[in-house]
Amino acid sequence: MPRSILTADQHQNLIQRKYDANFRLTGYWDLWDVAPLFNVPSCVLFAEQSLRHGTAKESIPVEIWQGHLPGRDLPWDKVADSFSITKAKARVIWLGKHSAMSIGLGSKSATSPSPYAKAFKNGATIYPRNLYFVSVDDLDSKPDPDRLYSVKTDEENALDSKPPYKEVRLSGNIEGRFLFSSAISRHVLPFVLLKPSSVVLPLEESNGSYYTMTTHEIRRKGYREFAKWMEQVEKIWNEKRGAKSGRQSVIQRIDYQRGLTAQSPRHRHLVLYNAAGTNVSATYCDRKALNLSLLVEHKLYWAAFHNPAEAYYVTAVLNSTSVNEIIKPFQSTGLLGERDIEKKLLDVPIPMFNSEISLHRKLSELGYDAHRQAQIVISDQNFPADGSLARQRACVRTALGETMAEIDALVRKLLILD
Repeated sequence: MPRSILTADQHQNLIQRKYDANFRLTGYWDLWDVAPLFNVPSCVLFAEQSLRHGTAKESIPVEIWQGHLPGRDLPWDKVADSFSITKAKARVIWLGKHSAMSIGLGSKSATSPSPYAKAFKNGATIYPRNLYFVSVDDLDSKPDPDRLYSVKTDEENALDSKPPYKEVRLSGNIEGRFLFSSAISRHVLPFVLLKPSSVVLPLEESNGSYYTMTTHEIRRKGYREFAKWMEQVEKIWNEKRGAKSGRQSVIQRIDYQRGLTAQSPRHRHLVLYNAAGTNVSATYCDRKALNLSLLVEHKLYWAAFHNPAEAYYVTAVLNSTSVNEIIKPFQSTGLLGERDIEKKLLDVPIPMFNSEISLHRKLSELGYDAHRQAQIVISDQNFPADGSLARQRACVRTALGETMAEIDALVRKLLILD
């Protein structure tokens, strides 16, 4: 069977033994770490005919198979020595209202989500990136709102683009007030934010909020150069947008579900984490420390905090090994491993920060220490600046190993996992 039968929402009746058929699950083989096999992660379920299904409280025997096979469709005598098999017991575990059969960490019953679930929001859909992500000449400090800056489509982001926008390149002059920065997934490592990308956006600030502007409004207010840029953007969008976008305007697209305008310039202390990937990476960000006002992109989730101590606490908990392990059985998977994190992370019952609780204070202090250590790591000459994102994140985790172990020990107490 596809291995998703052990975890996916559409299989909850089977997992919780609420089906009507006359059989009882007696065990399974987990074949995730066997390759090559099928084109999706796989497992083998065992059952016996029975009028009694059992209950979700019962454990069942499991064999975890691991091995690299010399090829596909081979007889048993050719592959028998290619495996190692670990025996274990699996049970139904819960994350929020979702259940899974697993040998991993997890609650024995449904749980309430963290109160932080309401605080975190998905970032903005700044798409197509070739129209907004730019490189800027002569910008080494905060921009002058009224000065013109020479900008062009950023090549690094353009190379990652897909048709029909992959070949699109723009250049021109932009008034400084329309220059921002954007954090995307590849900027977020555990406890540290790499330098965000520069973007141009049709936004204006008023009374602590951002508002989008049409090209007509931009021109009417006298910002002729950016109006020219946005005219090009609208022309390209109207020519190349697919049927999926319907009659959605440029402004409607980039502020989809208020992804941009929900991000107030008053928000200073942010926590960001990746929406997708095998492992969670979360970081604290002080927006005032950046030259360009920061807007978070939709491959990240963000939350704003009044108190940096709370932000460091949340960052420490989200980066912990225990939280990462708790969500593993509930992530969708492919042949390369777990893929989606999204708001499953906030189904972990992380309690609100309370400065009067010593455990919370200690986690906040460790989050701050880890943040400072991570900044030193990415400044070191041995940091793989041109390496893959996975390698960069692993480098930080390894360098912070001692601090992260201390954090994890406290998180296990926080979540009552021992």
